[in-house]
Amino acid sequence: MTGGGHRGPPPLLVLAVCWAAALAGLPRTARAACQVAEQSATNFQIRYDAGSPTRACFSLSTNSPCGGGDGGGACCLEGAAELRELLLAPNALNPACVDRRGLKALRFTVDGVPIRSKPGRSKGGQTVVKASVKGAFPNGASICIDASDVPGCDSIQSLCGSPGSPGSPGSCSFKLQARGAPRGGSGDRAKCCIDAAAEYNVSAPQFNLELVNQGVDFSFDSDFEAARDRWQRILTVDLPDVTAKEYNGTGFEWEPGYSMPIDDVVIFYKVEYIDGANGSVLGAAGVKYRRKGGRSLPLVGQMLFDAADLAALPPRQRAALLLHEMGHALGLGLEFYWRDVLGCVRDCLAGQISQPAYYTCANAAREFAALPGCGPKLPVETELGLGSGCRHWQEDALGSELMTPVLGASGMQGLSRVTIGALEDIYGPGSVDYTQADPWDCRQAAKPQAAPAARRAFGGEGEVVLLEPLPPPQLPD
Repeated sequence: MTGGGHRGPPPLLVLAVCWAAALAGLPRTARAACQVAEQSATNFQIRYDAGSPTRACFSLSTNSPCGGGDGGGACCLEGAAELRELLLAPNALNPACVDRRGLKALRFTVDGVPIRSKPGRSKGGQTVVKASVKGAFPNGASICIDASDVPGCDSIQSLCGSPGSPGSPGSCSFKLQARGAPRGGSGDRAKCCIDAAAEYNVSAPQFNLELVNQGVDFSFDSDFEAARDRWQRILTVDLPDVTAKEYNGTGFEWEPGYSMPIDDVVIFYKVEYIDGANGSVLGAAGVKYRRKGGRSLPLVGQMLFDAADLAALPPRQRAALLLHEMGHALGLGLEFYWRDVLGCVRDCLAGQISQPAYYTCANAAREFAALPGCGPKLPVETELGLGSGCRHWQEDALGSELMTPVLGASGMQGLSRVTIGALEDIYGPGSVDYTQADPWDCRQAAKPQAAPAARRAFGGEGEVVLLEPLPPPQLPD
C-alpha cells in the first residue's frame, strides 16, 4: 500500500497447533504431527487435566507467554484467535481404533458442550477424527474425549496407544487449527505449529471415600461400605490431602476426637434412636465442611439415621437409601452447589406443581438429552415441599432413578448417567467414570403409583420420601 495513509485490516494467521504423541515405538502414521516447515507458535498449549480409563480431559491455554526475543513473531496469536477444527489421530496399531464406522461413536465436548465429530482422512492418508471446534476461547477451554462407546477401542489407552513403559503416561495426538491476528508480529498469512505432549494418566486417579461410624450401632456397617464402594468406582478424581491444622489451625477437629488428614472425602455417620419406627424423622445427610478455594468441593460429609426406621427397611430398599443419601453427602442436590455455586437450578420453588424448573449445567443435562425417551430438558422435582423439591430429579421424568425424591417399594433405583453427569458438574471435567452407570430408558422407568399425599409419609404405599439434605456446607470462621 502506498500513499494516502490508509491501512488495511490487521493480518490474519492460520494456526495449526499440534500435540504429537510421545509414545515410545508409536509409528509416525499414528500422529497428527505438524510439518517441519511450519513455524512455532508457543502461546497455545495443552495439558492433561483429569480423566478415567474411558475418558480424558485436556486444558487448552491460549494466553501462554510467547517465546523468542521478538515477542513471538508472526506465529504468536492473540488469545482471541478463532478456533476452527480439532483433529485426533487414533492409534493405528489397533485396527478397531482406525475403523471409521466405530469411530463415529467417539464423543467430544468443549467446556462440557458436545461438538460434532466424524472420522476421515488427513492429507497424508491417515485416519483422523475431525471435531468441529469453532469460536474464540480467550480464557482457554476444557476439551474432553470419551471412547466408552467405540467398539474394540473403548479406552483412552486403546485409542491413543499404550505407554512406552509400565506406569508411564500415554499421550494423545491432536492438531488444532485457529485463525487470528498476531500478537506483536506482522506479515502475511502463515502456518504455525507447536509440538507438546498431551499426556494422559494410564491408570485412573483413585478417589478415596472414608467412612467413620460415630455411634454404637455397627449392624449396618456393611451396607454403608457397599454404598461407599459404588461411589468410589464412579468418582475418579484424586484431590489433595487436607489436614485439620491446615484447614483451621492447631487444635481444630472435624468432629470431637477426629483430626485425621482427609483423602479425599470423609463421611461421619451415626445410626441411633431419633423418634422410632414410622416417626417423622428418618434422618439427614449432607456436606459439613467444604474445601477452600477452587470449586469448594465437599470435604467432610455427615449422615444420621433413625435405627428403628433403618432396620424396618428391606435390604434392597436400605441399600438404595444409603446410596442416595451418600450422594447428598458428596454434594448432589445441595442448594450450595446446584443453585449458589454452579447455577444449575434457578427460579425453583418447592411445592409449586404448576411452575416447572430445570437443571441446566452441561454434563447432566447432556446425558439426560441423550438417553432413550428422555430430554430435551432435565426437570427437577417441584411437586414435593421443602427438603425434597428443587434438590432431586423430577419423579415423573426419571421415575425410579436413584436421585429422585421417592424410594419405591421394590428398592430398584438405577444410577443413571444423568446422576454421574451431575457429579462431574460439581467435581470438574474428567472426574467420573460413566461406564459405572446403570442402563436407563425414560420410557421404561417405573413411576411411583401412590398419590402425592401418600408419598409424603415414611412407609406410605411401601415407599419412602428420601431424606432432605443438611443445611449448606460450612467453612471455619
